[in-house]
Amino acid sequence: MTLKRIFCDVILLSILLACTAFAKYGGGSGTAQDPYLISTASQMNAIGQNSGDWDKHFLLTADIDLSAYTGTQFNLIGTYHSKPFTGVFDGQGYTISNFTYESTTFAVGIFSYIDTPEAIIKNIGIIDPNIEVPFNTGALAGIINNGTIENSWVTGGTLSAFNTVGGLVGDIFDGTIQNCYTITNVNANQRAGGIAGVNTHGNIINCLSASIVSSSGYKGAVVGEGSTGTYAGCFYDIEMNPAIYGIGDIVGDPCGVTGGNTSTLNNLHTSQTYIEAGWDIVTPTNIPYRYTWRMCADDVSYPVLSCQYLKGDFLCPDGVDVIDLTAFANEWMLEIFDIEVDFYLDRHIDFKDWAVLAAAWQSEDTEDRFNPSVDIITDGKIDEFDIALFAQYWLTNGAYHLNADTAPYGGDDIVNMLDYAAFANQWYKSN
Repeated sequence: MTLKRIFCDVILLSILLACTAFAKYGGGSGTAQDPYLISTASQMNAIGQNSGDWDKHFLLTADIDLSAYTGTQFNLIGTYHSKPFTGVFDGQGYTISNFTYESTTFAVGIFSYIDTPEAIIKNIGIIDPNIEVPFNTGALAGIINNGTIENSWVTGGTLSAFNTVGGLVGDIFDGTIQNCYTITNVNANQRAGGIAGVNTHGNIINCLSASIVSSSGYKGAVVGEGSTGTYAGCFYDIEMNPAIYGIGDIVGDPCGVTGGNTSTLNNLHTSQTYIEAGWDIVTPTNIPYRYTWRMCADDVSYPVLSCQYLKGDFLCPDGVDVIDLTAFANEWMLEIFDIEVDFYLDRHIDFKDWAVLAAAWQSEDTEDRFNPSVDIITDGKIDEFDIALFAQYWLTNGAYHLNADTAPYGGDDIVNMLDYAAFANQWYKSN
């Protein structure tokens, strides 16, 4: 071997070692286009050790088991008041199981503290969590001061605190929880709820609680204390908690919260219940604009989230087949619009959308015919400024949401060959 060859080999080895040394987590750089990849329990635990990354983007790429961490060994993500999580965490439908935490710590969840409107945690399931702490705990988040949790779920396990415990979130002061469900056990001396322990000014939208809730103080099947919060399209199973209402500090259910059972009253095992409430739920006969929920058969169980299925499995029945290929083809080469102008919801901007806008022309938000969906610039009135923006997209094809835009890293705002390759890789597979 010549000295030149040896020298080249040494240089190459040095480069490889340097790349390995500087690689973080499972790869990525933490941007929206190149998120940090998380595939192991140790990588998940490392996020809590690196507070400088709490404003970054993360992508879960495998199911994770945290059973190796007990007591306070797992590093919670975010520190109450001083350093919140402000980034984006996309679970891609994967799960984190056996999260266990026992301590005197305030604000406990995999994400301890979230605080910024831009913070998003989505598409993630928490399986068999077991938490016992004094205050403010939820399986996914301890406290949300601002931010969004969406398309997420909790099943199994037990969550216990002296004060303020929820199946998903302990305390939401502001922000949004949407399209989530819990089937767990929630216990507290004060303020226990199936979705959240306390909701001060937050929005809880299209959520389902089939959790068992117990407390000697305020307890609600959806929220323990939340008379000042906002609700829409939320359900709870009265058979799980026959003696309590949806919101613990309200006698009777407020608008947007409905109790049901699994047989006759607002049947929670029947898709029509959720369709009438405005949920984006895929059934054998209902194909909504967004494929958020899935219920392919009635009288079997509660609905689940579409992100729990394979990414290419868009429609019923379960499994990736020619029906899903048709749904994919309908979005082929479409792009995400910067603004919402697809009023008719057919992904083509034409006279049907114009008719929707014209019906609300020169109306204001105090009038019955005002349509907020066509108030493009959101100034409370429909006028020439809205038309000017609408005209920029005239006779174009696109949408403000594309179900088939899944690659790379959860989508790039266009359905193209990257998405087709991901779809083809799942052809005729099922969960």
